[in-house]
Amino acid sequence: MLAGLSALGEKHDLTPVLVAARDITGGNKLTAADVELSWWPAAIVPKLAFTQPSEVIEKTLVSSVTTRTPITQYDLLTSPNLVAKDMVALPIVFASSIPIELLTVGSSIDIIGADPSSGATKILASGVRVVSIPNSGSNAFGSTSQVVLVEVTPALASQLNSAASSHGLSFALR
Repeated sequence: MLAGLSALGEKHDLTPVLVAARDITGGNKLTAADVELSWWPAAIVPKLAFTQPSEVIEKTLVSSVTTRTPITQYDLLTSPNLVAKDMVALPIVFASSIPIELLTVGSSIDIIGADPSSGATKILASGVRVVSIPNSGSNAFGSTSQVVLVEVTPALASQLNSAASSHGLSFALR
């Protein structure tokens, strides 16, 4: 048994993988202090896991990760898989009284606001997917407002920006 455990510790049986050195909140840019190199059995290393700190430094984390979690291409805002084809990631700023802590990455929401032409409150977008919830403190957007990245079509992004510029936005969970 001890020989088996010893064999697991040998470097030639293990693969380098970049992991979170601490709990990191989504929306923050990664620093050298946020990540560390770890050695894992090749069979359990996640697909598209990073192996060098230089590959992730100054990249924005899409969602929160816990200590020792491998960092993969899916975890970074620059990932080609952040939004579906022909969609965009739109930052939505919700009023400080809106409880964004109810949201998680992947949540489906309706975005509510004033119709730009009539001023009447209505659902402006339905079934919108949350793709990131940056930290509401010091975040990659340089703001303390409650920013949520959502996946929408370019046309809907334009409409939501128009509505947000004149009135506040809210959401309803689906």
